[in-house]
Amino acid sequence: MDKRTFQFLKSVLGTDGATAMRRAVAKNPDLESYLVPRTFLGWAMSKSQYEGSMPGTDDVYVQFSKNEAGYTGSIGKASAPVTPFAAPNEFHLVAELIQAFGYDVGAFKGSDRSLSMLGKSVDALLKARSLTNKLEKGIQPKVELPGTTAKPTKPTGPEEAEKPTSVAPKMSKPKLPRSPMLKVAKKDLMKSCKTCSGAMFKSEKFVGCMCWRDLAKHATTTIYADGAVVEFTPAADRQAVFALYREVQNNG
Repeated sequence: MDKRTFQFLKSVLGTDGATAMRRAVAKNPDLESYLVPRTFLGWAMSKSQYEGSMPGTDDVYVQFSKNEAGYTGSIGKASAPVTPFAAPNEFHLVAELIQAFGYDVGAFKGSDRSLSMLGKSVDALLKARSLTNKLEKGIQPKVELPGTTAKPTKPTGPEEAEKPTSVAPKMSKPKLPRSPMLKVAKKDLMKSCKTCSGAMFKSEKFVGCMCWRDLAKHATTTIYADGAVVEFTPAADRQAVFALYREVQNNG
């Protein structure tokens, strides 16, 4: 990954996100051909309009806006004249952006599952960066000033006693669905992801790599003598948990 590409990733993902992506690419160079264009796509789709320098550059001017026909805009690079363009959808828009940036996209071979997981990781990093930017700009939740929430009220007369109400019969507690769990043998805790080569467990705790980071947010790891049990909250995607199980079991 060259310096220019890393600067773009750093601008839209933050230092931590860009560094994590660079580490994943260092372990598996084939990932760059998907992760970089996917980051361009996620960044572009988060905006209905944009005007300014392309993130991470000082020699590329970009302006685009979304409309019913797709996107219209203009791009200028260095001393070249600003040229208008029209893109029918976000994919054509990204093609225009990548071409102006000067990034050479290569071929990427991967399963639909790995592409989906990597895409979710990119979107999560973009969202985290957006929230960080809002906090840095000082956007704070509304806070009520002291003395404004409990103003004195006029005294009222004595209230009437409440009428007794019938007590409903005790209902049986509904059975909650079992949370998905994953049992991992001790020898499997050291395995790396087949797609991004990142570590899925750190200090015997499931933290997720680039592919499984979104799933790790819903996980709790319990260590035993012969391995670990990873328990997921009901919010976890059960299909993703099953895919992780196959990844751990079949990754020799």
